[in-house]
Amino acid sequence: MTYRIVALDIDGTLLRDNEKIQRETKEAIHSLQDKGVFVTLVTGRSYVSAERIMKQLRLKPFPLITHEGAFIGQDSKYPLAAHRLTPEFVLDNVRHFESYHCHMKLYGEKRVLANRHPEKSQLLKRMTIKASEPLLYSTTYVDSLSDHLIEKPDSFLHMDIEFIDAEERRSAETGSFPSIRINDRTLRIVHPKASKLQGLLHICKLYQIKQEEIVAVGACERDRDMLQYAGLGVAMGQAPKEVKDVADWVTRSNEELGVAYMIKEVFRKQYSILM
Repeated sequence: MTYRIVALDIDGTLLRDNEKIQRETKEAIHSLQDKGVFVTLVTGRSYVSAERIMKQLRLKPFPLITHEGAFIGQDSKYPLAAHRLTPEFVLDNVRHFESYHCHMKLYGEKRVLANRHPEKSQLLKRMTIKASEPLLYSTTYVDSLSDHLIEKPDSFLHMDIEFIDAEERRSAETGSFPSIRINDRTLRIVHPKASKLQGLLHICKLYQIKQEEIVAVGACERDRDMLQYAGLGVAMGQAPKEVKDVADWVTRSNEELGVAYMIKEVFRKQYSILM
């Protein structure tokens, strides 16, 4: 089988736990591109954050799948596809979650709108939303998100809501607002049409790539559908059992050069693709 595209998750897949990319991983990815294989990043991170990783890897220009599939493109200004949460939907969510002890961040292409929580210091001590993300953005903090959105309605690509503890998160969850559980205390809300798999399907249709020509690599629950669909679904060694169960192959962990090892084993006999 000749594989034409490798779709890589970022956190827990490309990155080590210290947020670094190993030299061997970069070299393995370059070998893929030398063979004419497309490489894309599929992530819940923002486009700006994923683009930064793309530049570190020195990837050839190719659409990235970001914001859990809500934003697909090669440029933050000109998406190939974007599924935005409407102003009305965002306001309804914000009003609901404002009655709970939580920190909300609303992500656009290049900006973040967040609430300034009265007990901010306590919450920040326990935050798991990546601190590196807002540094790439213009971030606006307001005392009341709902008041701000009433005055200045806006659409966003995704919302992250982080609670003080898991019990508070369970109390706030509702079927009215379909959400993704990032961890015990954090929920993410995206458009119903957005997912990593749908983003990958969009790109593959655009480049006429068949299902059996896809390699997808991931480490978390949000990668399951993508791994299950791909011609070769690869789970990282530290991935939870439910992710490994749907994968075709399990590589080493992100701390053990799992991506580099997978590329070496899967692509060692694949010849260059004529473009």
